[in-house]
Amino acid sequence: MKKLIVSLCIISCGISAATAQTIHPLKQWNTTQILGGDWKQLEQRDMQFVRSLDADRLLYFFRERVGTPQPNGCKPYGGWESTDLKGHTLGHYLTTLSLYYLQSGDQEAKTRIDHVVNTLRETQTKSGSGYISAFSEELLNRVEKDGSGWAPYYTLHKILQGLVDAYRYAGNKTALTAASEMGNYIYGRTTKLTDKDLWVRNLDIQEVGGIAEALLNLYQITGREEHLKAGQFFQQMDKLLPSAEGQDILDDNRTSNFYHANTTIPQFIAAEREYELTGDRTMLQSAVNFWKNVTQHRAYCNGSTGYHEHWNLRPDLLGQELDGQAGETCCTNNLIKLSNDLFRFFRQPQYAEYVERATLNHIMGSMNPENANFMYFHTQLPGSFKTYGRNTDVFWCCTGTGMENHVRYGQSVFFSDADTLYVCQFFPARLNWTDKNMTMEQTTGFPSEESAQIRITKGGSRAVLKIRISSWCEGFEVTSTNKGIRCEQKDGFCVLSGRWKQGDVINISLPMRLRLEPLADQPHTVALCYGPFVLAADLGTEGVTDDRVNVTDNYFNGVPQYMHPDTPVPTLTGSMDDLHWMHKTEGKLEFTTTATHDGRLLRFIPLYQAIGIRFADYLTFKK
Repeated sequence: MKKLIVSLCIISCGISAATAQTIHPLKQWNTTQILGGDWKQLEQRDMQFVRSLDADRLLYFFRERVGTPQPNGCKPYGGWESTDLKGHTLGHYLTTLSLYYLQSGDQEAKTRIDHVVNTLRETQTKSGSGYISAFSEELLNRVEKDGSGWAPYYTLHKILQGLVDAYRYAGNKTALTAASEMGNYIYGRTTKLTDKDLWVRNLDIQEVGGIAEALLNLYQITGREEHLKAGQFFQQMDKLLPSAEGQDILDDNRTSNFYHANTTIPQFIAAEREYELTGDRTMLQSAVNFWKNVTQHRAYCNGSTGYHEHWNLRPDLLGQELDGQAGETCCTNNLIKLSNDLFRFFRQPQYAEYVERATLNHIMGSMNPENANFMYFHTQLPGSFKTYGRNTDVFWCCTGTGMENHVRYGQSVFFSDADTLYVCQFFPARLNWTDKNMTMEQTTGFPSEESAQIRITKGGSRAVLKIRISSWCEGFEVTSTNKGIRCEQKDGFCVLSGRWKQGDVINISLPMRLRLEPLADQPHTVALCYGPFVLAADLGTEGVTDDRVNVTDNYFNGVPQYMHPDTPVPTLTGSMDDLHWMHKTEGKLEFTTTATHDGRLLRFIPLYQAIGIRFADYLTFKK
């Protein structure tokens, strides 16, 4: 399809009629390679787990459904992979491998991709209808009849998106054939659903995941109107239109699932995608308003959102939900996607800053680095500890999403148009900017050092680099070894323009400061932050054992009593206006204080590193 030039007009995120302009969406550099630091270690630990999975075991129920013989000795996995949600992990597995292959060229990943795609295509051909799934079509029939059943279209989204990614990231043409026929199959089902009111009701009951986005992504490749119409069929206009009009109805509990966070976020990712493909500004307005309502009024300090998977309360009431079932990891994954998408259009630092917050404070702590187990809920219960699912025993939704999270770091770093490169994150990364025949590497000492450096390692060209100026930074400074480069600050970016050459170095100083982030409804309850990092008070290891950290229960029905601390969480006695009672440890990101109600020494570390200990990322000041 031809690239769509879109005209942006009156959007509530800050673009007005006076500043409206016709622009291309920025290019997102999915090929970016992560180079070092905790980011690289987490990526490699993640891929170690992904490689340990047996693709044929993930394919077991796909083969069984159509009667294809199993490899000798092959047994299915358990957990959610032996429930009605079976097959969802395979889609995540395919996406993870495909993106990793794009970034690394890893041939083992490519071999696995091809094997999975060929097997899925075999089952599709045998079924004869275009349908690809590990479960029978009867589950779809139930959804379409009365909205019952456990999320079959959610699972089809994962499979379809995995096939799309195998094509666009790994170049597997068979995957596109299979995805296109699957899209045709879904479109065929939608044409038979003539009772539109019933379908709206059923959508409000069901969790369909990002099936609308996946179909629109497919349409972006194929240009087939059937795929566009199928994607639009799964859009919940009773959520999208109120948002476009500026209404926040996220806690509307008209059905048990209408206010489900991870059902809702993908709807707005699809809305942005539809705007990108069709120019429907109502869809973009809807996504912009939704993003603001969630990230500015319904997100915890670590960027996560939702309690018990839902938005139960009106905005700015997070203090009532500081407990163990906060912040489903899948939600944060999807909010990062939406934020990156909105940045591609608006080039506004606020979107990149959310990605930074969510990545550094939730995603990087959502995998246990000792065993690559993944997190479901990020507890906000002061004095509790993080828990991680035993992956191959559970295969939760957040297990599949977790596999993707740690190969997606590079997607958030660089964006570009024809002449300008946006540096949005300070993660260590390498970009081959092929449009300019120039390769650059960014290094950083985060979290222990407050600086970053960009070096042109190959090639050179006339270009503009826009480096995000972080709101948390005091005294942001950029210097370049190339004295012919012009520098100015504009619209939240440091703009460097001129002719670049191999060997040029950009030094970025990122002085951090300590600050408080109070809860809107409980202003004496705060998160302590240093630069982009949320700090966690280390409350010891009492009762924190391996079998309690690595679990098979996602605590959907409540957290056990041992998650609650036996010793009361300290209250702070220092001044909220002057934070000199917090003392930084030289050479690393660590603070200590004795300004507590009982004089107890508290140690603070980055929240993402608070694993295997009791902690609190919200503390209360003594009134």
